[in-house]
Amino acid sequence: MTSRHSADDQFREWSGAYVLGALEPDERAMFERHLGDCAGCRADVAAFAALPGLLARVDSDSVSGTFAQDRIADMAIAGARSEYAGALRSAQRWRVLAIAACSVAAVLGLATWRVSRPSDAPAPAAVELAFVSDATGRVAIEDKAWGTSIELELSDLPWRDQYQLWTVAQNGGWSLAASWGPTAAGAARLTGAASVGAATLDRVVITSSDRDDIVLDAQA
Repeated sequence: MTSRHSADDQFREWSGAYVLGALEPDERAMFERHLGDCAGCRADVAAFAALPGLLARVDSDSVSGTFAQDRIADMAIAGARSEYAGALRSAQRWRVLAIAACSVAAVLGLATWRVSRPSDAPAPAAVELAFVSDATGRVAIEDKAWGTSIELELSDLPWRDQYQLWTVAQNGGWSLAASWGPTAAGAARLTGAASVGAATLDRVVITSSDRDDIVLDAQA
């Protein structure tokens, strides 16, 4: 029992690092296998999806020096706490968020985070968004044993109090893959996760907190 709980705790600590691309290739593969059996970790991945965008917004001039890594982590956590408090309620998730922010700071040593993927990892199949607004960007989906990984890069989003990323299966079922708050520039860069397989995916939809308010819609 203790061993199983210990393993589950370790995987939950990896969820933020997974979103940030900070896991080693073997760790990433192990974590993705685990996602198929763990709804809690899938929820964590969805909750932390906007963390890369938060780190990208940290002012590089304010984090130079010996304590840059700690300051990056502190700023990311402070930003997440103010923007995503509703999605991150438990102490466990805040602990995971702190570990994730520190991990990416240690790996990069930079204030500006860039999306990275192991060079030997297959590139996801890209799907162009069909816009219903002036927003621009791309969504890429990658089929996994546990479901679908979704990467978003968006700009000029119309303002909403909250954004939600949904997958819509061919049978009409909706699954929440990620959520995040508004940004000053209307930009977002994140990774979401859904249990629906890419083969049965019909659409990828971004809405506000009101699911009927569709901001972007991409046909798979």
